[in-house]
Amino acid sequence: MLFIQSILIGLFAAFIRTFELATWVIYCSPLVCSSIVGTILGNPTLGVEIGAQLQLVYMGALVVGGVSSYSYIWAGVIGPAICIVSGLDPIESATVCVTVGALGVIADNIRMTVNGIWVHMADKYVQNGETSKLWIYNIILPFLLYCLIYGLPAVIGIMLGANYLSDLMNSLPLWISNAITAIGKLLPALGIGMMLKAVYNKKLIAFAIVGYVLSGYLHVPTLGVALVGIACTLVYFNSLNAKKEEI
Repeated sequence: MLFIQSILIGLFAAFIRTFELATWVIYCSPLVCSSIVGTILGNPTLGVEIGAQLQLVYMGALVVGGVSSYSYIWAGVIGPAICIVSGLDPIESATVCVTVGALGVIADNIRMTVNGIWVHMADKYVQNGETSKLWIYNIILPFLLYCLIYGLPAVIGIMLGANYLSDLMNSLPLWISNAITAIGKLLPALGIGMMLKAVYNKKLIAFAIVGYVLSGYLHVPTLGVALVGIACTLVYFNSLNAKKEEI
């Protein structure tokens, strides 16, 4: 059963990479990817929890020149799949998934290099007016490549993770386990910091302070903080509209 599930996850990884323009919301969201992976593996709750951690980590990550510092597929699909079958908690999973995502940059570089070959092959058919064959080079060959660099690692990672990663984590000294947990707790804060750096506006810093107080001191649940944030957003934009009308 686990082998079939790993095949499904591998095909899912290759599919959303092949049709990334149509599946952009899924492809770029660790929360959505991890939730789907968790559902396939029969543990949607853990999938959502891991995805939520990763969403915070990567929410401030920017793509510069079309090159990302991590692989969406490896971090959002392969990483959570390995962690779920290994029984890791969401905090530990964040550390593992970020590491996996960084390794996945190699696969992304292979993708961009090899896909250039398909383009030149397709150019020959365009020159001859045989445009009906372009789907082979735009869809079929890239999909087969993605099955190799995304699907196969997913299958191998899930099968090995189920057998070895959990034993490895249990055999680690306590200080290493504590370090992994500490890093997992720090990574979401780093992601939020990166996001604030990208969208920072001194006029809006008061709202960030309100959110911090609600969460850190009053221990309001995440949903409650989100609702307060929505309310603050509505009040702020309504006040802006009111000023424009007065002018």
